[in-house]
Amino acid sequence: MRGDIVFEYLWFRRVYGESTYDSLIKFMKPARILIFSNKGKDEIVYYMPNFNKNSNSLSQNSQILANNISKSITRKLSDANNRKIGLFLSGGMDTRVVLSALNKTDYIDQLQYFTLGYSKSGEYRVAKQLTKTHRSNHHFVKLPHDYYDKYWRDKLYISGGLFNQYSIIFAGHSDLISSHANLFFHGHGLDYMFQGMYLPTSTMRLFGKNTYFKTIDNLNNLSNFASYFSNNSPYRAWRVNVADYVKPKYKDEILEGLHSRIESIVDEGRSVCNDNYDLWEYMLIHTPSRHYSQTDVTGISTNGEQRKIANDNDLFNFYTSLPIKHRMYARVMRGALKKLSPEFSRIISANTGYKINASPASLTTHFMGYKLLRTITGNQKFSHPKANSRTWPDIDNEVRIRSRLRKDIIKLHNSEHLRDLLPFFDFNKLERDTHQWINKGRPGGGLFLTSLLTIDNMMKEIS
Repeated sequence: MRGDIVFEYLWFRRVYGESTYDSLIKFMKPARILIFSNKGKDEIVYYMPNFNKNSNSLSQNSQILANNISKSITRKLSDANNRKIGLFLSGGMDTRVVLSALNKTDYIDQLQYFTLGYSKSGEYRVAKQLTKTHRSNHHFVKLPHDYYDKYWRDKLYISGGLFNQYSIIFAGHSDLISSHANLFFHGHGLDYMFQGMYLPTSTMRLFGKNTYFKTIDNLNNLSNFASYFSNNSPYRAWRVNVADYVKPKYKDEILEGLHSRIESIVDEGRSVCNDNYDLWEYMLIHTPSRHYSQTDVTGISTNGEQRKIANDNDLFNFYTSLPIKHRMYARVMRGALKKLSPEFSRIISANTGYKINASPASLTTHFMGYKLLRTITGNQKFSHPKANSRTWPDIDNEVRIRSRLRKDIIKLHNSEHLRDLLPFFDFNKLERDTHQWINKGRPGGGLFLTSLLTIDNMMKEIS
């Protein structure tokens, strides 16, 4: 087993390239055909992305996006006769756009909607406004309070140990869902493609507080793109520097190995990328099914067949042609939503509790006003939506209050499996910090701890 690849998983929440934890097993990269013969193995690459940007206006690109989403849905419904169609609907942007396009199809009257949550006060409350003309078809799937403790083995098999098993929320509900629908749509992938979720940006601050304004980081003057990406990837493990748990004598070797593997992918991407901004996107789409959110898609498929709207050639090629300024602040996505459904574009977002088509200036002004009102009145209704009103709860809190999670995590530093796999790890530091996170309420350890626990669980299963 390769401890350096486990480190990569802990660092990025995923593994890049062809590597797996086993040196004899490789992951097949996308758009490849493998040919085996008596001469050996040959690999044919039949598609590479084109990053040449279009010169359309924002309005034109918004219309093209609206059209392409509708066409993707039409294609994915082309053989759906006699199927029961379901949509996993949140209170955010992506599934709202999908629903806006589905509203224009012949399936709308029989569509079943599913919104997951711990209570109806969060995502469901907003999603219900989107389905008010189809009240009988909207199902609230209540997550049990101990969901992070339950179904751990099923979720481990879904993750394969290559993703955090505890981030999976769509599995374990087939008894509530599958009788209503057997072909499911969702919005995964549309966020990074058209909302600019992972753009290389920095948040602007005002009076020491974050605003909704962002600046685009300067990537084209970088001397070492691979190192910069490794350290600044927006979806890497947050709030914990995984390298701090590597013993000093191993640290240079482990980090150099990580950067070297990323550099090999960067070298591959230079043949199709025009600049470092294209390379940034290339790193994201290099093996999209290895992205940390893939477990959401796989989890949905435990309830029936799932079809991902974002997996469409026209949509994908359009995404790589978009100038960065149209993806910034989800401009092109907000524009497409307004063209598909002006009504939906006026309904609030569950993420912010404010109108979903709001600009960064409007959002910043709104929440500055809320802060002032909260200070004057002491009324907490003038607050940003809290984690406990969202579908995904605060994982830092979950590892403290869920009995099984807590019990397993406080023993991690003594795991023989982890100690054998990660001889370069400082388990004494892990023990000290785990105590601070679990018993002293220090924030920031939940993701790191559950990622380690996923590896420990996997090793126990295969040993």
